[in-house]
Amino acid sequence: MQRIKFNSVIQFLKQLKWFVGATLAILTLLLIKIFAFDLVKVNANDMQPNYYFGDVLLVNKFATTFKHGDCVWFKVPLTDSDAVSVHSMQRLLGLPGDTLFISEKKLFINGILTEDSVPIKKNYILKTKKVELDSAQFLALKILEYQKISDFYDYGLSLEGWQIDSIKRKPWFDKLEEKVEKRYNYDEACYPYSDYFLWNMDNYGPVYIPRKNDSIQLNESTLVLYKTVIEHHEKNKLELRNDSVFINDSYKTFYTFKQNYFFTISDNRDNCVDSRMWGFLPKSCLIGRVIKLVKKAN
Repeated sequence: MQRIKFNSVIQFLKQLKWFVGATLAILTLLLIKIFAFDLVKVNANDMQPNYYFGDVLLVNKFATTFKHGDCVWFKVPLTDSDAVSVHSMQRLLGLPGDTLFISEKKLFINGILTEDSVPIKKNYILKTKKVELDSAQFLALKILEYQKISDFYDYGLSLEGWQIDSIKRKPWFDKLEEKVEKRYNYDEACYPYSDYFLWNMDNYGPVYIPRKNDSIQLNESTLVLYKTVIEHHEKNKLELRNDSVFINDSYKTFYTFKQNYFFTISDNRDNCVDSRMWGFLPKSCLIGRVIKLVKKAN
């Protein structure tokens, strides 16, 4: 009888050891996922041609410093409290304290023209020698975004550099024009959604990207540009009373930012939703830096 009880205790201890080991392993993996590293899946086409819908990425959540050109995983800073939280991966091209300016699709950071360090896609208008192209011809050039836009066999295309060179060698090629929005042609879908700033996706800014502890003077233009930051991202009550600004019921002429902000622009420049449309990315919404492409989408 004693031998049976002893064997039962041994079996129980073995099972307990297995259970404790398994529990610790699960907790360790969970803690790593929450605080250190995570695997995420690309959920949009914003970063073509470098990342595609369904790609699996490794994200470093320990990252505390960021540089121009880093790809980051973040929670999109939505202002609608009833909206479903959305996560995204885009490229940081504006850092806290930068002044960003886009002129006819050319990007300037602090007054310096910035060259693209990775392949990007832009929209073009292709004119053929009155030749109709079929899907097989586009597929051969790996062109996934296209549409016929006239009865004269003109096409709207989203292209990267090598595709442009290939198209120009085709016998049906006539002309290729980069599609650029005119300056001062106000796009109401662009942040800050006000005709005070006549901005569009191709001509944006100049805009200062807030840095923690920086102060700005509160006037008509800064209120339009940073109202969302002050009210929503930094949780303040902002009111205008007879042309005077009150923040949390105190009269203010300057405002000091509580955290750092970033500005994201996608690699698929003309077919995306990035900071040009939803504004500044708060540090509090930044989850981590993408460090590796783990698996390509099928």
